Amino acid sequence: MPENPFLVRRIKLHYGEKPPSLKETSLSVSVGVILIILLGVSIFFGTWKKKDLAKKERTVEIVSGVTHKIDEANSIFSLNPVRARELVAEAKSLLLASSESDLDVGLREDITNRIKKAEEKILGEYEASPQVFLDLSLVNPNFNSVDISAAKEKVFIVDASQKQVVEVNLVSKRSEVVAGPDQLGGASQVITASEYLFFVSNAGVLDGAGAVVINRSWDSDVLGVFYNGNLYLVEGGASKIYRFSGVGTGSTKKFAEGTMWLKDGAWEGNNKINSFLADGFLWVLTSQGEILKFSLGNRIGFNLKGMNFTDFKPSKLYTSEELTSLYLLDTQNGKVFVVSKNGDYQAQYTSNDIKDALGLVVSETYKRVFLLTPSKLIYFDLTHLEN
Repeated sequence: MPENPFLVRRIKLHYGEKPPSLKETSLSVSVGVILIILLGVSIFFGTWKKKDLAKKERTVEIVSGVTHKIDEANSIFSLNPVRARELVAEAKSLLLASSESDLDVGLREDITNRIKKAEEKILGEYEASPQVFLDLSLVNPNFNSVDISAAKEKVFIVDASQKQVVEVNLVSKRSEVVAGPDQLGGASQVITASEYLFFVSNAGVLDGAGAVVINRSWDSDVLGVFYNGNLYLVEGGASKIYRFSGVGTGSTKKFAEGTMWLKDGAWEGNNKINSFLADGFLWVLTSQGEILKFSLGNRIGFNLKGMNFTDFKPSKLYTSEELTSLYLLDTQNGKVFVVSKNGDYQAQYTSNDIKDALGLVVSETYKRVFLLTPSKLIYFDLTHLEN
């Protein structure tokens, strides 16, 4: 029978050779373990190095991408502001898409600050920090603001709880009651001029002494504005604007019979009016957020442009002959927008405090927006005027 080579080999291996000592076996195992550990460490560091390289590449991609877009936006802003704003938005999207591991804290803060400065300069987006100018509860613990108007360095606030008008000096902060229930006669709007006060009430238009200077002849609610010696009333429910020419001089002002100021067909529809201002043009803001511009009895085309106004919900408008811009209060979104009188977007300010505002007045001389809340007069600075 032929010999089984496999069996002989196994017998020889077992009986013919001297078994390795325990020391030799332990050494072999140790060497094997070390080799495995070294291999593991090598794989770990290789993987770590690969990940570290990928992170560095990602960091460079984000930083260079943001830097390039911001630099390009700054360089073309004066020539192509629309594209410049798009580039800033793209830079911001790059940052928002990055993870915490892509950028360390210091680098992320630096890039965030660069984008913020670009947003202010190019997008005109500012974080407002309103401060209390006057706590109206110090004038009356139950102060309930309903309207604000301005004339030069003074504002006039209607307090519904006491049926009074409070004058506030914007320079000295001094306040005083300038009309009470006898003069106000239940009016909800105060119309200001440099030397006159008028109140719109159910009886008509009253002067600062409470005397009726224009008898009511309108059917629905009106708002008024005094400009260049004449008083204008807008009746949104009838789409009408009346003009009352001022007559006489002195401390009391009289007015001639009212005339229809708008030309036929200039304005149609049934509108609730939120604001009515004059600066050489007559400006109307409807409750639907539509801004109307009128001149010489005609409506002039006016459109907002320069940004996306899709979610824009203006509740009040403010301007005057002394101001170069229109200021639009958007309480729903907590914003005040600034646009030129041609409709070009200029800036916007955001703060949760703006959501409580009932109205606004603006001083470009002092570079401030004053906001009326139910019990306070607050303000914030117009930073875009400083750039």
